Amino acid sequence: MRRSITVNRYKLKSFLIIFVWICNFIPAFAQSETTDSAIQSSKKKVERKTQSPVWQVGILRAPPFSFKDSKGEWVGISVILWRLVANDIGLKYKFEELDLPELLDGVSRGDLDAGIGPLTITAEREKRFDFTHSFFNTGLGVVVKKEPDTKIVSILRHIMRGERLRTIGVILLTLALIAVLIFICERRYAKAKPDKANEARSNFWSSLWWSLVILIGKNDRHPASVGGRILALSWMVISLIIFASLTALITSALTVTELKVKINSPNDLVRVRLATVKASTSEEFLNRERINFRSVANITDAFKLLAESKTDAIVYDKPLLRYLVKKNYANDFEVLSFTFEPQSYGFAIKDGKLELEGINRSILARTQASYWADLIYRHLGK
Repeated sequence: MRRSITVNRYKLKSFLIIFVWICNFIPAFAQSETTDSAIQSSKKKVERKTQSPVWQVGILRAPPFSFKDSKGEWVGISVILWRLVANDIGLKYKFEELDLPELLDGVSRGDLDAGIGPLTITAEREKRFDFTHSFFNTGLGVVVKKEPDTKIVSILRHIMRGERLRTIGVILLTLALIAVLIFICERRYAKAKPDKANEARSNFWSSLWWSLVILIGKNDRHPASVGGRILALSWMVISLIIFASLTALITSALTVTELKVKINSPNDLVRVRLATVKASTSEEFLNRERINFRSVANITDAFKLLAESKTDAIVYDKPLLRYLVKKNYANDFEVLSFTFEPQSYGFAIKDGKLELEGINRSILARTQASYWADLIYRHLGK
């Protein structure tokens, strides 16, 4: 019995020793785990601070706001401002050149962190992604071909091109052919009847003069030969058709010339053929106003259409039009004086970016500095 009690006491004592040891060990273990966890958390915080992500920035080629110089480096108003802003907030970035629809879709999907260029801030775009504060205010403009000082020269230029020029060529060729045939018939008549040679138009220039006089609807001494008179009758009928065609050509030229002169406001755009850039705010404006137009991939294609007379005017952002005309097309095109559909440019930013507030503060500070006005003047003039 005593032995059993002794054994139980021994077991109880051993249990108490183990229990006390465990109680002392658990706090130390917990403290160690807490310390390790805190260290790991601190390391992660430090890593997040030291590892700033590289932003994927879509960029639109649109001088003078964003374009490449002779060395292949991106320059322009928007690019300079973006570099200053990124430096202010310590942002790393990488440019990716895209066209306008790709850039807008990329920011909207989240494939791009930002998009820069002359991007107009609109309510529809704001639904897809964020915009920074505006850094440039402008509007839409219109470019047309430069016209000569006199209306007559303008009409002649309109007539002497394309299908109209080919029509004129056919008329002149027919006129020359009739003159030659009448000359041949009249010369034979003069040889066969020398006593009546003075009645015949045996001289080529006399035959050509007669053909021209008949063409404009005047009477003149008719050919003396039978063949010449048959040709004369045919030429009189043909002249009526030719005269009607010439009248239509001149009327068309007068109409087009008058239309060009009358583009004095956006209300006149409905009367002319227009071109603009796809997915631009100018396209949105023309769609909203239900004005017919032709969309092209970029502004260069629009200028090609205007140069080839396949469109009468280009509607697009006025500062871009002014820059391109001044730099590349000063002798061919002109930007009309009026501005319409006010708009503001900003940077497109992916939704949810915490850096947006810092970017906005930097834009406000940079665009209010004195050198900002100098930068605008250097690229756009007055």
